[in-house]
Formats: sequence, structure tokens, C-alpha cells
Amino acid sequence: MKSIQEREHERKSLQSLLDSGKTALQRNQLGQFATPPILAEDIVRFALEYVENGFDVRFLDPAFGTGAFYSAFLRSINGNPYTATGIEIDPYYGKPADNLWRETGLQLQLSDFTEMTPPVSEQDKFDFLICNPPYVRHHHINLDKKILLKNKLKTKGLSVSGLAGLYCYFLLLADEWIKNNGISAWLIPNEFMDVNYGKTIKDYLLSRVELIRIHRFEPEDVQFDDAMVSSTIVIFRKRKNDAKAVVPFSFGGTLQCPKRLQEIPWTALNPAEKWSRCSQSEKPAVQNHFTLGDLFTIKRGIATGNNDYFILSKEQIREHGLTYDFLIPILPSPRFLMESIVEADTKGRPQIDKKLFLLDCNRTPEELKKNFPALWQYLCQGIEKEIPKGYICTHRVPWYSQEQRPAALFVSAYIGRNSDRKTHPFRFILNRSKATVTNSWLAFYPTPLLKEILQRKPGLDIEILKQLNSIPPELLIDEGRVYGGGMYKLEPKEMARIDAGSLLTQLRIEKRIVKQRALFE
Repeated sequence: MKSIQEREHERKSLQSLLDSGKTALQRNQLGQFATPPILAEDIVRFALEYVENGFDVRFLDPAFGTGAFYSAFLRSINGNPYTATGIEIDPYYGKPADNLWRETGLQLQLSDFTEMTPPVSEQDKFDFLICNPPYVRHHHINLDKKILLKNKLKTKGLSVSGLAGLYCYFLLLADEWIKNNGISAWLIPNEFMDVNYGKTIKDYLLSRVELIRIHRFEPEDVQFDDAMVSSTIVIFRKRKNDAKAVVPFSFGGTLQCPKRLQEIPWTALNPAEKWSRCSQSEKPAVQNHFTLGDLFTIKRGIATGNNDYFILSKEQIREHGLTYDFLIPILPSPRFLMESIVEADTKGRPQIDKKLFLLDCNRTPEELKKNFPALWQYLCQGIEKEIPKGYICTHRVPWYSQEQRPAALFVSAYIGRNSDRKTHPFRFILNRSKATVTNSWLAFYPTPLLKEILQRKPGLDIEILKQLNSIPPELLIDEGRVYGGGMYKLEPKEMARIDAGSLLTQLRIEKRIVKQRALFE
């Protein structure tokens, strides 16, 4: 019989071979991202220390793949007796994995874990459940499937947002497969700690289980070569937290040797708050209770429905014989805009090299056919390309009209990168033109009070720009959401919560704002 080391060598070769036989899109739609062997071993060895019954362990991996966790488990139990079950939805991976591990006693079932009936008897449940669940985004989950999953959880008193990824359903449904006092270890995306739909997961972790460790990897330390997602390890025991319990949050490095470790009292954790901050050794102190939301109305830019079609260059406008009657200036994406101040020409158009225009028209097809034949011909080309059938276009009347988003005085990138927490991930731009922006930007509209102050003080907009770009990077990073490769994202509500105390102090308008706070409300 082959040794475990020999089988692991075969498994890694098998994983590479099988992965190469699928396109990246195919694996992305099914959320198939293999667990790196070193990481699998780190999680298994750490979590096994908490299994109360160290002998004859009942092992379960409900998203088995080729068996990275199972291989690490066999190498960690020192020959002790065990029972092992694996569940894999895709026969493409499951059948070769079954052939590889069958002699070790593994019972591998080719099935959809989310549709299986959990064991009824306590003795048939598992002491040790470990899983890297499929990272399938909500828009890749069939609507009927999503309704089925939501209803299954509803019977258990759990309400899940329609925006939740498949991994959320996996974690919550697995509860009935674990023995009382059993250990469960999960490798899941970091996003659950910060997004709204993650609240159900955090509620579950606080109210139904005892948290042993939450370990967050550094954003630039991407665990999966083929998925730009930052990962978190969540380990818990199936029993309720003691009222005096503390939850260890670690960050960076490994489970065994993290760079930072901070214990948070269980009672201090709030499922409605962002948990990614819990592993920070030091949180920047708030200097003032005023935020950017007190100074600006912040909105996401326009989702056009198809940028390649609705956004045109001057060359494309000439090529199609279009006039500027229904074309409005729009800024290019952040990576193509080098200027920090966008000045305007006499028509309000931005004075930049890459001049672009957004098609926005609410006239009827009959009127366009009669009075704007070139534009109508361009729209017919869009119909041939099935542009009107896109999700956003189907929700607009007419389909070639746009959401109204006037030019904003300040804009910043919606997504930024930062690898050292010192580089500014979100660059702010002063926009003196009439150009609107796409949803790759955040648009900042001054509140009535700030607008009045700007009108009285020419040049103040430049000072505000300097102060915006001087906001400490850690403030922006801590408020945002982190993804793989050091990529951060800030939604309008998150940007609005950024402390603006230093900006107000520098502008010497704090007292005036205090007196006229009602204008913000």
C-alpha cells in the first residue's frame, strides 16, 4: 500500500492536471480554487489540537476536491484510528480523487452538499469538519437554487441576504453535521467580516458556537494563485460561548505564528460592525466626530450598462457621424487619468488628453429616426449586438438613457491598492469640468454649507483637495473592504464615515459647521 507521502505527491500532480483541463471561467463559476498544501497542513494541525476525542476522529470535508485537507489530516493523526467522509459535487475532480484515496478508507460521495440530508443521530455526526467551500458569487447561483438554500436556512431560524456567496450557505448548513463540542475549520473569503450580508455569519459565530480563532491573512498574501481574494480562517467549537470568553483575532503570518494577535471579549463583538479591524494592534484615534459625510453627499458613478458601447471617443463620434446633442463629457477610468486637477474649456469639457463622451438620450425611437438618423443607426447597431438585453439596460426606459449623475467637484477611485498601509490607496481629484464619472469612481457633492463657503472663497477647492489627499491611508484602509493582492474597495457609505476632523481644522471652518450642523441633516 502506498504511503501518505506518495499519495500526496500524486494528489498534487493530479490537481495540476485537472485544473489545466478546465478554463479559468469554468472553475470561477463553480468556485473551484484548490487549497495550497502548506496552508491545508497549517489549518489541520492547528484545529486538531482542539478536538476533544483525539482517537477515532470522524472527519468530514464537504467540498473535497482532490483532498488537500484529507491528506494533511492523515499526515497529522499519527496512525490513530479514524473515519473519513468526503463530499464533492464535481465528478471531474471527485472520481479521480476517489481512486486516489479509496484504499485509505475514505468514503467519498459525489453529491451536492447543500442538498444533502444531515445525519440525525449524534453518533453519526462528525468531530472534525474542515472545508474550503466553493467561492461562488451570488450572481452565479441559480435563482431556484438560491431560493431553495434560503428556505432551508429559514427553517433553522437563519435569514441570509440574496447577495451572499455560496460559502455562506455551506458554513451555516454544516452546523447540523457537527457533533456537540465538535471542531469546525473554514477557509473563507475575508469579505464576510465587512459586508452587510456577512452579518448572518457573524450572528451565527457569536450566538451558536464558541470561537477559537479568526485569522486574517495580509491582503497582499493571496492564498490562491488563481483567485484575487483575501482569505480568513475561522475555527470554532459547536457549543455556545461562555459569557467571559475572549476571541483571539490574529493577522498575518500563519495560525501558529501570526504577526499580530489580539484577544477581544466575546461580549464586545457586534455582528453589525466590521470585524477586520479586530486584528489591528492599534486603531487610529478619532480626532473629531465630523466625517466626510458631513461635508459631502457621496455617490457611486454611473453604471452605463456597457462602457464599450455607451462611452465614445471623439474619433468614434466622427466615425459614426454623431452630433453632441446627446453626448455628455465623462472622465476616463482612474488608471487613465493622471491629472490631479481637471480644468475645463469654454464648453465645460475636461482639458485632458483622453476625451470621452457618454451617450445619454431619452427621446423616442420615432423622433430619433426622423431627426437624428445617425444616432438611430448607431442604436440599431447596439440592438444587433443585444446591448438592450443587458441587465442594466432592461431596467431603463428607454434603454439608451442613463442614470442622472451630474459632474462632481471632487472624485476618488472606487478601488485602490496598498501593500504597506502607508501608500495612499484612493487618489482624490478636483474636477472643475462638467464631466460625469462611471462607477469606477466615487463622486463627492459639497453639502449646501460647504458649497456656500466655496463660493465665497475662491481657491479653497485646491486646499480641500490637498487635505483629502492627506487623509492617513490607514483611515481609508480600515473603513474599506479588502481583497486579494492588497486591493481595497470603499463604498459611498464607508467613505462617508471617514473622519474629517483634521480637514475641518485645517480649513478653519469647524465652528461654523458646529453652529450650522442642522444644514447637514
